Order: sequence, then structure tokens, then C-alpha cells
Amino acid sequence: MVTATKPAVKAPEKKTDWVTPVAVVGGGGMLVFGLWFFLSKKGVAAGSKIKAHFAFDYSGPGGTYILQVSLGHIRAFYFDHIEGATWTLGVELAGPDSYALDFTFSLPDFIKAGTYDGEALIRTSEMDWLDYFIKAENKSAVIVSG
Repeated sequence: MVTATKPAVKAPEKKTDWVTPVAVVGGGGMLVFGLWFFLSKKGVAAGSKIKAHFAFDYSGPGGTYILQVSLGHIRAFYFDHIEGATWTLGVELAGPDSYALDFTFSLPDFIKAGTYDGEALIRTSEMDWLDYFIKAENKSAVIVSG
């Protein structure tokens, strides 16, 4: 005689919820990364080297000119220069053409942390330092970290 035995019943397996821990850990990691990115120092420090790039079209005669780069702030109707934050470089322009000039200079130690606008212009040596043939202004050109 064969006796039938009841098969052992296994308790139902509990499913592990991985979504919540992954979301919490992932969200926390993203929050830490976001705070680090937001609070990390951006820009350059005073005393650092900066490279200014000035591209322009010129239609005048060839000759020796001055590339002048300044830091300051763009105001409603003028560029407010920072005293001691203007640099010049002699350049040769062959004549009417498109030009791209690079100028490397050191940021003075007296420049405080903040965002500064930039101005670049082309002038002759006979012209006043605020006169120019070509001028370009860039908002938020340089960010100085504290």
C-alpha cells in the first residue's frame, strides 16, 4: 500500500524592493555631486595667466596698430575700465582682411573675486587709449575665484 504524502509547502518568497534603496542612494549621490559642482570654485585666480582671443574684420589700410584689452564692467552707455587692468600689444595688419589675434597676459593680484566684462579694441599709437577703429565688448568675459 502506498501512502500519499502531502508535498511540503514552501512559504511564498518575499520579493525584495530594490527601487527605493537605489533611488535614495542615487538621489543622495546626485545631490552631493550637485552641491560640489555648485560650490566648487570657478574661474581663475588673481595672478593667473589669461588668453584673450579677438576676432574681427578689418577694412582699413595696413600698418602697425595696437591691440588693447581691458577688464571692467559694461554700464548702460559706456565701458567702466578698472584702473591698472588694461594691456596693449603691437600688431601688424596687412590690410583689409579677417583677423584673429591672441594675447596672453597676467591677471593682477589686486583684482577681487567676481565676474568681469572684457573690452578689446584696435587703435593707432597716435590715438587716445579710449579711441579705436574696432571695438568689441564681452559680458562675463572673466570669472575670478576667491
